[in-house]
Amino acid sequence: QDNISYHKAQKILSWFEDNGIECLNAPSYSSEFNAIEYVWSWIKSQVAAQQPKTTAQLNNAIDKACNDIPQKIIQSYISHSLREIQERANQ
Repeated sequence: QDNISYHKAQKILSWFEDNGIECLNAPSYSSEFNAIEYVWSWIKSQVAAQQPKTTAQLNNAIDKACNDIPQKIIQSYISHSLREIQERANQ
């Protein structure tokens, strides 16, 4: 996780500890370490390409983009983020 203050709230940290989750801290706003940021970018580009004009069209475009993202792309984003993390860890 990044070091944004609300990610370090005691309630959140306690939940992680209670659930056996060990967090790796990344610099704030380090999107290259977080695969979901690439997914959001892909979704945004797909939605923009549809040029929705109404709220209903926007909702449909978001649903379509979320449902259509290929598993292969998601896996490539995860692999890329893991490589970025490993490279940073080796510095």
